Amino acid sequence: MKKLFFIITILMCSALSGFADGVKFSATAPGQVIKGQTFQVTFTLINANGQDLRVPEFPGCSVLFGPAVSQGSQFTSVNGKTSTQTEESYTYTLKAVKEGTYKIGSATI
Repeated sequence: MKKLFFIITILMCSALSGFADGVKFSATAPGQVIKGQTFQVTFTLINANGQDLRVPEFPGCSVLFGPAVSQGSQFTSVNGKTSTQTEESYTYTLKAVKEGTYKIGSATI
């Protein structure tokens, strides 16, 4: 029983150590949109658990849907070296309603 507990503890520690590596939060959106066109803006959080997502205003656009939330994880083991990566994505579907040049501000999580 002690041996099983020890093995589980070691596996959990090595899995959790992968979470600390490479925490990233980024956004993707098209560079140019035509008036009346729908498009998506996605905020992606890597290697962390997100709470309380705060998105900026979307000037010149109306929000049609969102956020659509998706989650995924990946576990890799190569030659005894293991790594784990998690990903949470928050996608908003928008429609361009006004012509002009607009900047989407920063989001926080």
